[in-house]
Amino acid sequence: MIASLSLPPDSGRDAVLAVVRAGAISDDLGARLVRVAGFRNILVHQYMSIDYDHVYDMLQHELSAFEQFLNQVGAFLDAQSLL
Repeated sequence: MIASLSLPPDSGRDAVLAVVRAGAISDDLGARLVRVAGFRNILVHQYMSIDYDHVYDMLQHELSAFEQFLNQVGAFLDAQSLL
C-alpha cells in the first residue's frame, strides 16, 4: 500500500509512520504498532534475555492493534477505491 503511494520505508517503524502520514491509520494506532515493531526487534535480537512478563504484557495490551490495523486500513482502501 505505501509503495503504491510512493512512500517507501527504510524500516518497520518508517513503514508504520508512512501509513499514518497517508491517513490510513490513526496516530494512536501508529504509536501502538511502533511499540510492537520495537518489541519484535527485542524478540529477534535479544532472544536469550527475553522478559516473559513483558511478552505477556504485550500480548495482553497490544494484540488488538492488529485487528484495529486491519479495520482502519480496510476502511482507508475502500474509501480510496483501492480495495
